[in-house]
Amino acid sequence: MNLPKVIIIGSHHHNTLGVIRSLGRMGITPFVIMTKVVKDSYILRSKYLAGHVQLDGSDKVIPYILQHCVDNSNKPVLIACHDRISEILDFNRISLSEHFFVPGTSNQGLSKLVNKQIMTELAASVGLNTPSSFVSNSILDLSDLPFPVITKPAASKNGTKHDIRIFYSPDSLSSFLKENSERTFQVQQYVDKDFEFQLIGCSVDGGSRIIIPGISRLIRTSSGSNTGFLKYSELTPDFDDTVSLTKSFIKATGYSGLFSVEFLRGKDGSDYFMEMNFRNDGNAICTTNAGANLPYYWVMSCIGQSPETPIINHTEYVMPEYNEISMWLGGVLSTRDLREDFHRVTSFMEYASDDPEPTHGHRDFRISLIKATILRPIYKIAKRFR
Repeated sequence: MNLPKVIIIGSHHHNTLGVIRSLGRMGITPFVIMTKVVKDSYILRSKYLAGHVQLDGSDKVIPYILQHCVDNSNKPVLIACHDRISEILDFNRISLSEHFFVPGTSNQGLSKLVNKQIMTELAASVGLNTPSSFVSNSILDLSDLPFPVITKPAASKNGTKHDIRIFYSPDSLSSFLKENSERTFQVQQYVDKDFEFQLIGCSVDGGSRIIIPGISRLIRTSSGSNTGFLKYSELTPDFDDTVSLTKSFIKATGYSGLFSVEFLRGKDGSDYFMEMNFRNDGNAICTTNAGANLPYYWVMSCIGQSPETPIINHTEYVMPEYNEISMWLGGVLSTRDLREDFHRVTSFMEYASDDPEPTHGHRDFRISLIKATILRPIYKIAKRFR
């Protein structure tokens, strides 16, 4: 059997690197399209690449692949690694499907589904718990909201993690919305959480087959991000109902491809749906490292093979090493906690022993550690005089 052709479309981020490595370890060397031009991108140093191109913007992807990547004798599989590309592929899915295996929805409805309000309403309709939620431009009386509340961009592609803010009073929320009056936000009831977790998986044939091998539980994250030190392990019975309802939700979307669904477990013991990412997740290397190679499963399913159902064979502790060092440098993370994390960690987001070139054999990480060792005492002294 000829090895399938795979085209990964992403950004200069460990999300893209994780998919490259997941496929490379199975003998599939993908072609990578970057949607931004970056000099000496560390992602593109991976030994598993068949080739790459850097384009100046996501809107140039479709013309490029139609002109340069069509191979009807070995139909390529497309994988999306960021939100904007997911929507573009879905919007063009009918025309692309003649030449490529394309992730997305059967009715090209992703542009609507990524609206957090629509997504939340669909989740509630299948029985998932959802916090009270409103769209900022439809709110008439802020004092009626269940404070505290959290704001998020109405669509992920139109904002950043810095737009995720918690507000404790109508006045502070009102000021924020006035300052950003040209934009639309989802304003959501803030859940008093016990912990945050993700269900990372793969949907085939519009949800007729959905694989969710385990659960990634976030131990610690940096502000405004769900990329953090995490534990990935087998699902336990207390997640059974949530997993079942999540599969019903995904089937209702008609989506095919790699995905992640984010939840909070409240201190009341309930799981609250936050959002679904219709693409490979930035934390998803944890599944491959634990034995469940979802990108490979997606590719082989696309070309009509029947791969074994991905099953995790051990618990993974995955560290975003640069984030951890930054948090330690900023005084957010103690030396003791950092040391304990390094004793637990089984793999990293950036460094991999089988593919060291993206971090020059971890040289970049060691440089960061040396800088942090020198600068952290200075930061701590400076904080006293603020």
